[in-house]
Amino acid sequence: MNKGLISQKSRLILALEAAKRAKENRTILEFASEAAALEGRIARDFILENRSDDALVNLISQASCFGDAKRFTEKQRVLHFAAALAVGRKAEKWIQDELKAIGGGHSNPADVFSTSIVDIEDNASLRRPQKGAYHAARDFFSRRHKENHAIVQLPVGCGKTGAMAILPFGISRGRVLVVAPNLIIRDNLQKSLDSYRDSSFLRKMGILKGQNGPTCATLDEQANIRDCDEAAIVVTNIQQLVSGARSKWLDKLSPDFFDLILMDEGHHNVAPTWRDAIGYFPDAKIASFTATPFRADGQKVEGTRIYRFPVEDAIREGYVKDIASHRIEPREITFTYRGESQTHTLEEILKLKEKDWFSKGVALSAECNAGIVDHSITCMRELRNSGTAKHAIIAVACSIDHANAVRAMYEARSVEAEVVHSDLAEDKRYDVLNRLERGALDVIVQVQLLGEGADYPNLSVAAIFRPFRNLVPYVQFVGRIMRVLKQNSPGDVDNRGYVVSHVGLNVDRWWQELKDLDGDDQGFFEELANSDRAFLLAGVTTDSNPAPRRRFMPDMVVLEETIAHYIKDRFLAEEVGAIADDVVAAVQLRGLDLTELGITREELERQILAKSQSSTAKGMVIEQPVQPQKERQVARQRLDERVKSGAKELLNELSISVTGRDLPRRFPQSGAINNLGAAIVLLNMQVQEFLGLGSNERDIATTEELKRAHDSMDTIIDAVAAKFRSK
Repeated sequence: MNKGLISQKSRLILALEAAKRAKENRTILEFASEAAALEGRIARDFILENRSDDALVNLISQASCFGDAKRFTEKQRVLHFAAALAVGRKAEKWIQDELKAIGGGHSNPADVFSTSIVDIEDNASLRRPQKGAYHAARDFFSRRHKENHAIVQLPVGCGKTGAMAILPFGISRGRVLVVAPNLIIRDNLQKSLDSYRDSSFLRKMGILKGQNGPTCATLDEQANIRDCDEAAIVVTNIQQLVSGARSKWLDKLSPDFFDLILMDEGHHNVAPTWRDAIGYFPDAKIASFTATPFRADGQKVEGTRIYRFPVEDAIREGYVKDIASHRIEPREITFTYRGESQTHTLEEILKLKEKDWFSKGVALSAECNAGIVDHSITCMRELRNSGTAKHAIIAVACSIDHANAVRAMYEARSVEAEVVHSDLAEDKRYDVLNRLERGALDVIVQVQLLGEGADYPNLSVAAIFRPFRNLVPYVQFVGRIMRVLKQNSPGDVDNRGYVVSHVGLNVDRWWQELKDLDGDDQGFFEELANSDRAFLLAGVTTDSNPAPRRRFMPDMVVLEETIAHYIKDRFLAEEVGAIADDVVAAVQLRGLDLTELGITREELERQILAKSQSSTAKGMVIEQPVQPQKERQVARQRLDERVKSGAKELLNELSISVTGRDLPRRFPQSGAINNLGAAIVLLNMQVQEFLGLGSNERDIATTEELKRAHDSMDTIIDAVAAKFRSK
C-alpha cells in the first residue's frame, strides 16, 4: 500500500472539512473531488491485495466525498460497486439507503454503450476499414490478457473518426476518453462524436436507429469536472489534459473513471505526456489510431497492432487519392562547396545525395527549388484541366525564411501563394487558412504547421523543398494530399495526387519505404525501428552549447542546374482498363469514336500495356514563365522580409535586447526608440550603401540588385555589427 497516497488523502479530508465549515463552494468541489480520486486509488490497491474490507471503507469514503462535491452520478456509480463488496456485511444496508436517497436521474451515462441497439454489422454506409477495426477491437478486448493496448493502423482519409465513433459499442463498460494531439483534431472529433448533433457520424450513418446516443463533453477552459460526470465520451487535447492544468482534471478523476481510451494520431503514445494520461487510468482499455506504427523520432508505438488497412486497398476502394511520386533528376549540377567549385553528373548526384551537406544545399538552393516549383505548377494545372475541382499545392520548407523564398518563386510565376507557420499572427493565420479553404489560393507553403488534423481535400500536389529526418513526418506531409475530393469514386480523375521532389533531397527513399510499409514486411518494421538513418536540418545542433549565429548562405551554393527529366512512380501500377477508359472518354468528349480512327479497344489496351509494364516512367519538366514585374515586386518583398529577420540576427550577434536602447544611443540618426527598430533602420541604410542607392530609391532597384542584396545579408549584418563595435 502506498502510504504517501493515504497521507495525502488525509490532508485533503481535513482541508475539505475546513472548507465545508467556511461554506467555500469552489474549494469544496476541488478538495472533495481530489480526495475522492485518491480514495479510489487506495481502494484499487487494497482490492489488488485481496483486502476487500479495507477497500470497502475507502469506497464508502469516496462516495461521501462525491456527495460533498455534488457529483451524484459518480457517487451512485461508486456505491453500486461498493454494494457488490458489501454483501453480507454491516455496510450493506447503509449503502442501499444511500442509493435510495440519491434518487433517479443519476444513472451512468456510459450505459449507452451496452444498452443501445446499433446498426454496425449490416450497415452499408460503413466502410470496410471501419468495420474491420471494430471487429478486431471487439475480439482483442474480449480476450483476457495482460496487454490492453491495441493499435489500429489506417491511412489518412479512410474514416478513422468513424471507426472511433463506433468502437465503444459492445466494448466499453464505462466512459470513453478521446485524446487528440492538438486543438484542430480535438474540435473535429467533438463534432463527429457528439451524437446530439445531426451532423455527427453516428447520426449521418444511421448507427443509432433514431434513439439517443452517447453524451459528449469537451475539456476546454469553459468546462468543469461535473461535465465529465454527465458525459459518456470526454474529448480533450493532450495539452489540456496533462500540462499546467493537470490539477484541473487528472487529480479529480478516479482511476476507473474511464473504461476505454481512444488515442488519435497514436504514434505520439511513447511521449511522456501521453504516458501520463494512460498511466492515470491503469485498467482502461486503450486503442491508438495511427497511419504509421512509429513516432517521428523512430521509436515504435506502444501496443499490439490488431488491424491495418493498406494504402493500396484504400486507393482501389476510393478512400484516398491515387498518388504518384515525381522525382526531378538533373543531367548535371554546378555548385560551390565552401568556396570550391564543382560540377557533377546525375550518376554522381545519386551518390552525393546521401551526404547531409549536399541534401541541405539542394534544399536551400533557388536553382534546385525552381524545378520543383515549375513541375508542381504543371501537375496542379494538369489536375485542374482533367477534372472539375480547383486542385492546389501544399509545399513544405526548411524554415520561415525559406518558406518566404519558395512563396516568392510561385508568385513570380503568377500563382497565388501564401505562407503559414507557428510565428504567424493568429488573425493572419486564420485569414490564410480561410482563403485556402475557399479555394482562393493556388499554393500554401508551410513550416511544420499544416500537419495532423489539417483537412483540405483540394490539396492534391505535395511539393517537397526540405529533407525529412525519417519516415513519419514524410508520411504525415504526404497525407495532406491523400484525402479524396469525391468519396467512394475510385479512378475518378479528381481523386489523383502528386508528390514532387528533387532527387538531391534524398526523400525518394521515404516514398519507397512508404510502399514497403504498405507491404507489411515485419522485417522492414524492425529495421526501420532500429535504424539510424536520420539527419538534422540546417541550424539544428546536437550538443548543449548554443550555436553561433547561423550564416544565411549555406556551405553549398548551387550555381547552375540542367534538368534532364522527372521520374514518375505511381503507388499503384497503371491499370490498363482504367487508362483505356480515360482515353475513350477523352475522344468521345470531342465527338469522335475510336473505330472512326481505325483503333479497336483491344489494340488500344495492347499499346497501353506495352508502354506501362511497370509503375515508373520518365517525363520532361516544363519551365514555367516568370512575370518580370511580379518577379521584381516579390524580390523587393523578400529583401524587406530578410532585413527584418536580419535585424533579430544582428541583435543576437551583439547580445543586446530587442527593447533596449543600445543602438539608438550610438546611432541617433536611426530615429528609433528601441534596438529592434534601430537595427531595421541601420540594415536598410547599409543595403542602400551596398547597392549605391539613395534613401528613397529602392523602388528603382533592378530585380538582380534586389536579389543580390538579399543574398548578401550576412555581409550587410557583419558591416553594421562592425560599426557598432567600433563605437
